[in-house]
Amino acid sequence: MIDQEENLLLYAKALNARVKVENELWQIAIGAAPLPDKEKCREWAQRLGIPEDMLSKFKELFGDRYG
Repeated sequence: MIDQEENLLLYAKALNARVKVENELWQIAIGAAPLPDKEKCREWAQRLGIPEDMLSKFKELFGDRYG
């Protein structure tokens, strides 16, 4: 079982990942960065915690475009 300290650490890591992606998106929104390519979008999805089984399902359904 995860104790409170471990839970807080997991929450902090997840929040940090989201803040980084949010900052990158704001830079794009204000025109300070270019639109992301598919590799960057995939990186963000993985950073935000898309489960591996979901990525596998996307690949199964849509081919190499999503996996």
